[in-house]
Amino acid sequence: MATPLLRTALVRSAKRVAATSTSRGHARSFSQPYQRPSPIQRPINNARPLFAWARKPTTAPEAAVSEPDHPELFYPLSESPYEDVRARSKRIQSMAPCPVCLSHRERKLAAFECPDCGFPSHCCEDHWAKDAEHAKYCDRLREANEDEHDLRSGRKITEFEFNTFQAFDEAVSFASWDMFWFTRGFKSIDSARSRRHATKALTYPITILSVLHEHSPHTLRNQRITNEGARSLAALRTNLHTTANVELSPVEKAERPPIRIFILGARSESNLPLDLWHQIGCLFPSSVFHIYLIGPQASIPTNATRQPPPSDPSSSSSSSKSGYEPPILPLNSTVTNTRDQYKNYGFPSYSVTASPNVRVVGIQAHYHE
Repeated sequence: MATPLLRTALVRSAKRVAATSTSRGHARSFSQPYQRPSPIQRPINNARPLFAWARKPTTAPEAAVSEPDHPELFYPLSESPYEDVRARSKRIQSMAPCPVCLSHRERKLAAFECPDCGFPSHCCEDHWAKDAEHAKYCDRLREANEDEHDLRSGRKITEFEFNTFQAFDEAVSFASWDMFWFTRGFKSIDSARSRRHATKALTYPITILSVLHEHSPHTLRNQRITNEGARSLAALRTNLHTTANVELSPVEKAERPPIRIFILGARSESNLPLDLWHQIGCLFPSSVFHIYLIGPQASIPTNATRQPPPSDPSSSSSSSKSGYEPPILPLNSTVTNTRDQYKNYGFPSYSVTASPNVRVVGIQAHYHE
């Protein structure tokens, strides 16, 4: 137990410590929050560097000019400003079943449009909310929705400006899309939407090229072709890749037997611009290709012959002397060499020259016919 004399000494010592702290400016109450002392204000150094006279006067950076925002690209298909997209929505609603109803062994058409992707997906909102599988591919459907509206937005689409020349001493790589664009001399494509536009258009002719070309990624090593297929392709590539691989004259191309490529069930392929099919002729300038697009949904010109023309005895004698001259179909202002081929094939058909060594023939007929 402390004596009165010791207690008095402790009280005096505590008062002395408190007075010392107050004089130094560090006295504070424990109930108050701690405040960090303000940083030391250093004087501004206005000294001029040695070579400051050679520097250009700096000006305040101007505010960046904001680019105009792109128009809204997402619409529900039924509310799209484009008629063909609205027609696609009606086609889906008349054919696509509701996946939730199919799991219950019922079949109801998809009349409800998903608010996230804009595609008709279910029969009602209740089934749309219950379906957990739809969320796995909903983002991809939204991208497809925006891509379709972007293609119709009216902007200048530079992704479709493809190179139509390939030097003989430059190799082409099919390892990836980036390698193919680089080795073909295409423009650089950076955005994801532009890549989707370009690959969607090029996937049809490049698939054919990747099989026929000598640098094809389909080899025995990766087991994409069999031994029989490798032997067949070796014989075909021998005729495609000549020694000089130079472009032939029009007379030599007329005498050279063409390589016929038949695409059965053609639908979207028949709507491709002719410049895309010209990519096949760019890599094989010394070969002639005839591409046949056959199917009940193959696109043909609107003014093509749908039914056999009436027989005229007076014109039959004259046509036998001079030969049949199919009429030229004015498809558009740039394609003037489209010809009606109904008499040759017996079905609504046409033929058009995509390039000096690539000719496209479309036949709208069923498979058994």
